Amino acid sequence: MRHPFAVSLVVMLFPALSLSPYPATAADTLADFPLQATLDVTGSPPWYRMQVPMAVYRNAGNAHLNNIRLFNANDETLPFAIVDTAAAQREVVHEAAVGLSPLYSNSAETPDGVVVYRKNNSTTIEFPHSQAATIEHSRHSGWLLDARHFEHPADTLRLSWTQPVEGFRYFDIELSDDLQHWRQVGRGQIVNLTFNGERITVDEVTLPKTKTRFLRLSWPSDQEAIELTSARIQSHHNDAVAPARVWSEPQRGSPSKDGGFVWKLNATLPIDRVKVMADSTSAPIVAPIEILGRYSSQKSKVYKDRGWRLAARDIFYDVPLGDDTVVRDEFALSIGYTDELMLRTDSRGTGLGKSPPMIRTGMRSKSLIFLARGPGPYRLAIGRQDIAPADLPLATLIPDSKASNVEYGIARLNTPLQANRIAAQADDQASGYGEWKRTALWATLFAGVAILGLMAWGLVRSLPPKK
Repeated sequence: MRHPFAVSLVVMLFPALSLSPYPATAADTLADFPLQATLDVTGSPPWYRMQVPMAVYRNAGNAHLNNIRLFNANDETLPFAIVDTAAAQREVVHEAAVGLSPLYSNSAETPDGVVVYRKNNSTTIEFPHSQAATIEHSRHSGWLLDARHFEHPADTLRLSWTQPVEGFRYFDIELSDDLQHWRQVGRGQIVNLTFNGERITVDEVTLPKTKTRFLRLSWPSDQEAIELTSARIQSHHNDAVAPARVWSEPQRGSPSKDGGFVWKLNATLPIDRVKVMADSTSAPIVAPIEILGRYSSQKSKVYKDRGWRLAARDIFYDVPLGDDTVVRDEFALSIGYTDELMLRTDSRGTGLGKSPPMIRTGMRSKSLIFLARGPGPYRLAIGRQDIAPADLPLATLIPDSKASNVEYGIARLNTPLQANRIAAQADDQASGYGEWKRTALWATLFAGVAILGLMAWGLVRSLPPKK
């Protein structure tokens, strides 16, 4: 035999190789997953759709949901697909400029420079290209907007102005189709503040989604209307149902070294919204804020420096205004994936109250579509990190490309995510068994090395001495 040592080594290491700590591939069972929840299903089978709640994302540890499974009562896996609802949406925006004409305190019904023609029970209004005449000793009380040419239901009004406007400005919004009958639909506000040397402007006003011919903006009786240079109205609509957004439970921040507050999210998720909840007993509150985020995991491959990145700069306010309270507490983030957030306030503002604020994080949710087979109840299992993704393409789960015409049943979590006792016992047993196998493996390896040493020593002794 040409290689006696190699053969001997393989023979000695064979028991050690058989004691490998990695389990053989087998079918997934519910006992393999540390967390599970029972699903409540309604509607017609066989396909059900569930909006994935934030708790599932956080416990899965990622937004891809690559470590989840579905089981029936017989512990059989169910085929499923994960659909990104945001990818199917297409927002359509219609926008147009509207005519502007000033209103004065002594011309509340018909603005200066506007000619009204009535014929055959219809009203025609002409706005001049310029107004040379001025009205002396009259308060500039508001503006009339001509939106007759806009054929879509308006939902947003955008204003532009020239004179310096600092702080908050409020005005009433009224709609009319004939300039005689007006209905008030709400109160608008514009904001223009300076924060860290930068100008922060809120120039959009939300309107009730309705079609109208005229809009009237009226300032309070003790104020002059600001000088508008232009006004544009917009109409937004989606070709499909808007994608759902899921929110986390409120989480209180921890003070940071630089005077801000920090939140650890315990999962790397594409957070795109934050709701800030300040101490309401401290109202009124006007606080310029900065929201920053970072990917703090040591395994980051996207942001290797793991530094803080600006996600939003805005103004939080909770201001009583007569019988109402004006609140701005929800902010859009432009940061992508993150697992840690920081909020900082400008010392020139009021701050956010005596106690640390709480936040709720939001993100666009995905839909989980599964094929129900076998008896219920059906269970969602998550939390195992050493498995490969098992989701199918939707075209595979629902054949013949008829997914858009399928009437799905509705599924939702019937119980909160709970620790799986079977999985915990299995983990304990696997841990003990793994420790025994690891010890046996090292003992076998040391024994093999010792035997090899003895064989080499015997071989050296058997060699004839050199002459």
